[in-house]
Amino acid sequence: MARSRAPIGDNLARLRRQRELTQEGLAERAGVSVDLVKKLEQHQRDSARLSTLEALASALDVALSELTSTTLGGLQPVPAAASTNSPSFTGFRMTQRRATIERMNADDLDEIRRTIAHLVELDTLHGSAGLEGLALRAFSEARGRLAVSRCPATLAAELAEGVAELGQVAAWLLHDSDRHHSAKATLAEALTIVTTSGGPRRVELMIVDQLSMLAERSGAWAEALRLADRGFALAGTSSPRLEALCRIRRGRALARGGNPDGLAELRRAAAMLDDGVRDDDPPWAWWITPAEVAIHRALAASDVGEHRHAIHHAQTAVAELHPHQRRDQAVFRVALLRVAVAAEAWPDTIAVAADLAHLLPIAGSARTVARLQATTDRLPDTAPAAVAQALDSTLAATGTVCPPTSVPSPTSEDTLSLFDR
Repeated sequence: MARSRAPIGDNLARLRRQRELTQEGLAERAGVSVDLVKKLEQHQRDSARLSTLEALASALDVALSELTSTTLGGLQPVPAAASTNSPSFTGFRMTQRRATIERMNADDLDEIRRTIAHLVELDTLHGSAGLEGLALRAFSEARGRLAVSRCPATLAAELAEGVAELGQVAAWLLHDSDRHHSAKATLAEALTIVTTSGGPRRVELMIVDQLSMLAERSGAWAEALRLADRGFALAGTSSPRLEALCRIRRGRALARGGNPDGLAELRRAAAMLDDGVRDDDPPWAWWITPAEVAIHRALAASDVGEHRHAIHHAQTAVAELHPHQRRDQAVFRVALLRVAVAAEAWPDTIAVAADLAHLLPIAGSARTVARLQATTDRLPDTAPAAVAQALDSTLAATGTVCPPTSVPSPTSEDTLSLFDR
């Protein structure tokens, strides 16, 4: 199939209009000049520095590939190569694009599984920073090759399952990078792959669970409950751990809507883990732990005003984490900070802020920093000066602090609650 490259200017104008942004608004978001945006869209310039294109893509909440896309026949654009400062890893073969696309085989399935495992390992150790681009590129490559592959039925189903799971992992990393629109779009693509292929329901459950989480955090509580109920139907009664996952989603959605029945759902979720890991628990459910349930109980309790219980559950969750779970060490402490501020527990707030100042530079993400910034912005005027100083110092340690006047306003489509796990 012949290659054709859509001009960057055309992509830029199309994506900007889809988000109802003016050229001035896009320039302000990206931190570039309006003149540059105009010249690109009017084809007076064919391209710009990589850092400038990355800033524009980030402002539009798209992968860099969507801005500089190459169309291969009827397939979706395949993301460009990862930047040279991205973490390297062995895994799915990211081939150079040619006039034809290689079909997939059993070796590709093994590589996809290794890629998923390695992405999860790196995310657990260091957070999502720099990984979302690699994951999205691997998913786009795999999705394109799957579309043109003709394999025996059993292998085709396994490949579809692997590609869909890779999409789910990419969507998680996009969510952790605060790219929520892209996360939802990627999940939709992964869900289409797994449902049309007749693949295992476990992958569909993973995707539906994540969609429920995104719906709950965007304030669409009825949609989150509907998806949680769909998750119950997919999980069945074979694994208490999977039922606990569905109860977590249902409990959080209820609590976010101010319904205290959500706390009862989360208590049931905690009770379902009392027997530990069982033989019928799927391998991917390893992260559904007492610590995970505890942090959700903390946030739900805070949502309905039970601040003392919220702090207790959050402290329990942090204490139960393994030291190598550095990403969760940071995420859980940001949640603990949120509930401590809501309870006006200032000594706890200062102590947690100090811990985060050491953790975030090595295991943070855009999501954790955004939630830290939101907590700082919501600090009441009655808070002691030492608390504000501690939070400002923690933000400074991340190296991502911007003056309030330069922080772009998110679109309603992409805004999720900044106060959520």
